[in-house]
Parts: sequence; structure tokens; C-alpha cells
Amino acid sequence: MNYVNCRGGGIADLGNPVGSPVTVGSDSSGEPTSHVGGYSILQAEDEDGLRKLLEGHPHLHMPHASITAYEFLPMPGM
Repeated sequence: MNYVNCRGGGIADLGNPVGSPVTVGSDSSGEPTSHVGGYSILQAEDEDGLRKLLEGHPHLHMPHASITAYEFLPMPGM
């Protein structure tokens, strides 16, 4: 069984790799400070659940690899 199949319903969107970033704003002359290779949307109750969900993730077997997770927050006023 592969990693995705053993995660149950915790992977809401497997995601995709991403290309080069484009900065849009009033001052968009600098190089991006973030280097994102791809994204997935995960669903966990809390940080402990997220850590369990990411146990054995193939990316974490690469040298110096890490996964950064961001919580989706409600949009103010919506």
C-alpha cells in the first residue's frame, strides 16, 4: 500500500507541483523569499493529528527535506 492510500480521509486534495512564483504588489521588484515545490491540502483535527498524518511521507526521506503546513483561516467578513 502506498503512502496516499494508507492516510484515510486526511488528504483532502493531493495537490500538484508548482512553477516559478510571480510577485504582484506595489513593490514587486524583488526575488521571492519562499521556494515552494508543490502543495497538498490535508485535513487534521490538530497539530498532533497533522504530525501523524505526515509520518512516513516520502518527501521526508530526502536529505534536508521539510514540509511546512499552513492552517486555513476563515476569511474576515464572510
